[in-house]
Amino acid sequence: MATYRKWSDGYYSGAAMNTKYGNSSFWLDDDTFTKLDKGDAIDPVRLSSYLRAIGNFVKILTGKDDIKVRFSTKGDSYTDGKIVTISGKIDTGNFDSTVGLALHEAAHCLLTDFQLLPAIQNALFAGTASPLNSGNVFTHPVTNQPLDYKILPLLKNLINIIEDRRIDYYVMKNAPGYYGYYNSLYDEYFRSKDIDKALAANIWCDETEEHYVNHIINFANPKRNLNALKSLRKIWTLIDLKGIGRLKSTADSIKVAIEVMNEILIATYQPPQNGSSQGNGEDEQQGQPGSEGQQQQGQMGDDTNDDMGGSNMNMDVPSQGANSTSSSPTKELSAAQLSRIQKALREQRDFTQGEVKKKNLTAKAVESVHNVLEAGVQLENIDTGNGRKVEVVVVKGWNKALLESEMLNNIYSTWNRDQYNDSCDEGMRLGAILGRKLQTRNEERVLKTTRLGAGKIDRRLVAELGFGNDKIFDQMLVRKTKESYLHISLDASGSMSGTPWNAAIKTAVAIAKACSMVGNIHVTIDARGSAGGPGQRAIVWVVYDSKKNTINQALPILKQLYPGGATPEGLCYAAISKEILKNANGKDAYFINVSDGEPAFSNYGGQHAVQHTKKQVEKFRNAGINILSYFVGSSSRDFKIMYGKDASMIDTNSLRELSKSINELLQVDVTA
Repeated sequence: MATYRKWSDGYYSGAAMNTKYGNSSFWLDDDTFTKLDKGDAIDPVRLSSYLRAIGNFVKILTGKDDIKVRFSTKGDSYTDGKIVTISGKIDTGNFDSTVGLALHEAAHCLLTDFQLLPAIQNALFAGTASPLNSGNVFTHPVTNQPLDYKILPLLKNLINIIEDRRIDYYVMKNAPGYYGYYNSLYDEYFRSKDIDKALAANIWCDETEEHYVNHIINFANPKRNLNALKSLRKIWTLIDLKGIGRLKSTADSIKVAIEVMNEILIATYQPPQNGSSQGNGEDEQQGQPGSEGQQQQGQMGDDTNDDMGGSNMNMDVPSQGANSTSSSPTKELSAAQLSRIQKALREQRDFTQGEVKKKNLTAKAVESVHNVLEAGVQLENIDTGNGRKVEVVVVKGWNKALLESEMLNNIYSTWNRDQYNDSCDEGMRLGAILGRKLQTRNEERVLKTTRLGAGKIDRRLVAELGFGNDKIFDQMLVRKTKESYLHISLDASGSMSGTPWNAAIKTAVAIAKACSMVGNIHVTIDARGSAGGPGQRAIVWVVYDSKKNTINQALPILKQLYPGGATPEGLCYAAISKEILKNANGKDAYFINVSDGEPAFSNYGGQHAVQHTKKQVEKFRNAGINILSYFVGSSSRDFKIMYGKDASMIDTNSLRELSKSINELLQVDVTA
């Protein structure tokens, strides 16, 4: 069983996952990355689904809806507190680390004060008082002279390192479900074999600011060497990874960073050639017995098991003794190895500075992805029950770019289709007639019955109690409507073209128009078929939603619908079931289907598809949704199997029975 070591104990690496999709395997399937792994063309639908999924993670973590997630389009990117930028290249190998990086940047949006560092920077440049330094200017810990802006790169590095550890600890403590993503992130950027070699070879052994930062940035590496430089152990204690949770704000991180900076300045101080002996004494004291550095090392021991959760972190690093520090590398590395180490260091520095290099998408590709997102397009992977999963595109709206995209090629056309235009117009006319019949549902009818033996007291009859009349109660029967929901699903397969589609679109428009004339009825209309563009996908498109648009707004789109695809019946029901069940909750709900044949799509067909569709219909019925299914064409035994007793023939030219049944179903008697 996979196990993780505590982050608070200073570990980056996590357990290897058993699947190539790592921590995302619970919601990604084996087909998810096939296209991108092969280097195929950009697929806006797929990329938008990744962006939406990562955006949902960010919203859950931050509890904010206003933090945007976007793809990188040019240059390096960083988090500014409002936008999280992710790489345009997402594939099998880096999806987990991409999610982890997005979460890390989102945590900055949630927890980091982006105004404090500029305030510190301004203080350094101007030589004025630090906002976090008790009103004093920054001064050198040895010379007591004011510091200037030249120290800023060191301070910024230290602040970034400590702030990263603070916010990552916060996420691990408060959102442990993201543990795996974070471990993948740090395995990607920090758990480098080249860095391990550098630490083992002790190549950073000079008392310089650069070498101190190289070690500090790798404090959470199990192979760290706290004996490499004379003040590393004291700095280790100041940062205190195991107790990093004590830091509650960016200000706390900056204060620790300033303390660490001072220790580095002391350790690296070199007095001028004509300097005083005081400076030399300060420098010499660091390595003398009884000094603060030695006392601290004695307190800490040699990176003890208790401190680090039961493991000796000095593995593969020769012990240097309690008092000594390394003055030279223990192993000579090749030029190629040193080059790889420098590259790994640059990646670590970029990470801590929020400047991780991300693969860019073209502006056109990003625009396509955003158009898909704005139109409410989602990608659902439906389990057909026979070991296969099929991708279904779910569209919950429209915009100009989407209407012009190849995605809708098999279900929507801008060609002039007069026969379907006429059917929609006829549906509006019939709907107006039906609507007038249904408008009585808006009227509240009250029948009051008095002189009853139970009920509410009729105050006008109270005086009759003295004359022996105990029937002083009344009761009112109020006949009023209940909020209702109708979802109409149209089969847009090629066999529906011509007369069947005329009947289907006329019925859908008529019902939508009628319900728009009365109150308290939520209506949605979808068309289902096969999507154009990359991949073999089914599609279900919610063309009309009465809570988002009027029937007149949707009418031009409804007129351009046409049947030109396959029949992925049950696949589409499964893909949109969550939306239907959510809308139906607590309402009188009706699922109205219009189709002409048996389900067939790619390898989805025959009795398996019939039974799968039946299962989806039963899911709706078990949730209390009424099923009204109409078959356009000759009788079908499988149609009865899928929809049961609710299956019937359709006659859109006579809506009297439909009007009567809807009027009865949409009303309820309430006793007051």
